[in-house]
Amino acid sequence: MNLDGDVVGMNTLIRTGAGGAYGFAVPVNEVRRVAQALIKDGRVRYPFLGVSVRDLSTLEQPAKEKLGRGAPAEGAYVAEVTPGSPAALAGIKQGDVITKLDDETIKASADVVDYVSSRNIGAAVAVTVFRDGGSRQLRATLAPAPGDTEERHEAPKLGLSLQTLTPEIASSLGLPPGARGVAIADVAGSSPAARAGLVPGDVILDVDRRPVTSADEASRLLGDSRSAAHLLRVYGRSGVRFVTIGRTG
Repeated sequence: MNLDGDVVGMNTLIRTGAGGAYGFAVPVNEVRRVAQALIKDGRVRYPFLGVSVRDLSTLEQPAKEKLGRGAPAEGAYVAEVTPGSPAALAGIKQGDVITKLDDETIKASADVVDYVSSRNIGAAVAVTVFRDGGSRQLRATLAPAPGDTEERHEAPKLGLSLQTLTPEIASSLGLPPGARGVAIADVAGSSPAARAGLVPGDVILDVDRRPVTSADEASRLLGDSRSAAHLLRVYGRSGVRFVTIGRTG
């Protein structure tokens, strides 16, 4: 709290020593946003632009020269753009220099992170970039961060926690971006799923010879009480295999 009694932050770490105590706090605006998200949705989702940025001042001289004449002295250099992200859809390219987000001047890469984090998912953001010797304004709509777009679905009687396969998850598992299926996020110990040899990172392709493309669909098929057991076609580290799983193991 400050001297006026206003809450300005929440301590997350306190260090004590010979020089006294030092508190490290999260700003109260961030605490308020997180609290409201937990009350409303039961989880926190973060806005996502889809760029990897560097301080313009840290670029090597050859890279700076490629920016051309009239390049700004300050800004956030776009080192990478995530395919299919809001940035990619807006036309932001690797090698651009972000100089403004809406009316906020961008002097360093941290400014991009701070501004995007302060906005809401679904917000439209005007992105001013320097490219090919001039400035241009693009417009991006912030999306949920990868991994936040799909909630996990449970198949508790089988011991499975499932998540729809996104391009980001597919890439992390060595699958092509267009792969379809349902990723196994967690397996309960001593469950029918564990006894069947399923592990986190396996991808369910079919349930009872029916292709599945969402965690909701797979959870519904696996919860069908008319079937004592289910035949799964699964992709894992050893390739594609068939697994039979039932409530009694």
